[in-house]
Amino acid sequence: MERYGNYKPSGVDWIGEIPEHWKICRFKNILSQITDPSESEDKIGLENIESNSSRFIPSNSEFEGNGIAFRVGDIVYGKLRPYLRKVWLAEFAGNAIGDFFIFRSKNNHDNRFIKYLILSDGFTAKATSATCGAKMPRVSSDFILTLSVAMPPLSEQQAIAEYLDRKCTGIDKVIETQERRIALLEELKQSVITEAVTHGLNPEVPLRDSGIDWIGKIPEHWSVLRLKYFAEMFGRIGYRGYTTSDLCGEGEGCITLSPSNMANGKMDFSSVAYLSWFKYNESPEIQIFPGDILFVKTGSTYGKSAYVENIPLECTINPQILRIVPKINNKFAAYLFETPLKQAYTDCGVIGSTIPTISQECIGNFRFPIPPLSEQQAIVECLDRKCANIDNSISKARREIKLLQELKQTIITEAVTGKVKVC
Repeated sequence: MERYGNYKPSGVDWIGEIPEHWKICRFKNILSQITDPSESEDKIGLENIESNSSRFIPSNSEFEGNGIAFRVGDIVYGKLRPYLRKVWLAEFAGNAIGDFFIFRSKNNHDNRFIKYLILSDGFTAKATSATCGAKMPRVSSDFILTLSVAMPPLSEQQAIAEYLDRKCTGIDKVIETQERRIALLEELKQSVITEAVTHGLNPEVPLRDSGIDWIGKIPEHWSVLRLKYFAEMFGRIGYRGYTTSDLCGEGEGCITLSPSNMANGKMDFSSVAYLSWFKYNESPEIQIFPGDILFVKTGSTYGKSAYVENIPLECTINPQILRIVPKINNKFAAYLFETPLKQAYTDCGVIGSTIPTISQECIGNFRFPIPPLSEQQAIVECLDRKCANIDNSISKARREIKLLQELKQTIITEAVTGKVKVC
């Protein structure tokens, strides 16, 4: 794209050179922080603002207490984990509960332009580098308000904002299309798995009632067994729990797995914690091996499961997880947990409202349809082929979304720092 005729050093590391007629100022010169308390019933939380897109997502959540009052046009900024880019230009007046800053643009400054400035890569990197708190990193309003920024004249701010509105809206629509495609592919995958593990591969086989309402009919020669009769289950016993003092650095112990290491029925080792070898060897029954199934029994993600195909290092589990060792075909058992069967069982066996939990006894009484071993293997081979094709399509769509998000951020950053001329 076209560049401006003349540039000058900005003196700001994350901005670089700027058009000669732009001015450097601090955020506090263009924004006011609003701290007025609110009693409005129109409450919003961080979950209502989508990362990166600046889109408001309605929810049925009931937020307790009161927060900060905001009005139409205010910039609502999520200060927790700035890299999430939870930035929203308020479309209605309301009550921001929790980890928010409310900013209001001063005269002769366009709030849309400032929103895009806050969404830019440079600002996000600076805010992220200035966070405090290891588990819940937050940026301070003092840091933001003293940060230097480059500002064009008001008419140019408005033109840049209009340009970015058009460009970002177009990209967001393509991303939404890909997200819908992924959702449909995931529904297709679950449907394919459910049909195979409840009815088999032969549509001509005689059926009988399974005795379980939400399963319906199964092949006549199949059995219905409780999980405890075709698998062993092991969890971390209370007195063998661990504290932060048992954690260690990479190379000093084993991997300790949590629900965050389980995604889409598979293991994710991209971010792991390490536990001392003493704690690993203390509980050999929960040492993890390929072929195991992990099941979340405690916490907000209860019912999530994952099949362990391979491990990069010796692994164990935290108290939220149950290790399941099937006595039947391991992969077939894993597919059983990747169906609506899982949701039906978990919903009927959960106790506790603050920390929901499914007891090991309840899990052991889950009933599943079980075919002969030869059919289990044939179903697994068929599902592996079909699911691999679906997974490839899902991965391709996710890669396209990632590239589109990167493109969007590049367009925003170059426009708000004057690297390209859009008007």
